[in-house]
Amino acid sequence: MKLIWYLISLTIIFLVLISSPKSTNIGSFSNQGNLLNATRSTQKTLQGLIAFNVLCFLILTTWLLIHTVV
Repeated sequence: MKLIWYLISLTIIFLVLISSPKSTNIGSFSNQGNLLNATRSTQKTLQGLIAFNVLCFLILTTWLLIHTVV
């Protein structure tokens, strides 16, 4: 279960890094800049994915805390 927790946290970090509003496009970390253009719909999708992953992370953190104490 902790493996899933680690994967979710790494996914959140990755999604936050690629959705940086200061960059001109999402692909600024790679050489394929035109692969992922920073359109409004792409940003909305990334924000939704980040919110979903954060929610999963918080739920899993609470669940792991409850079950490791007992």
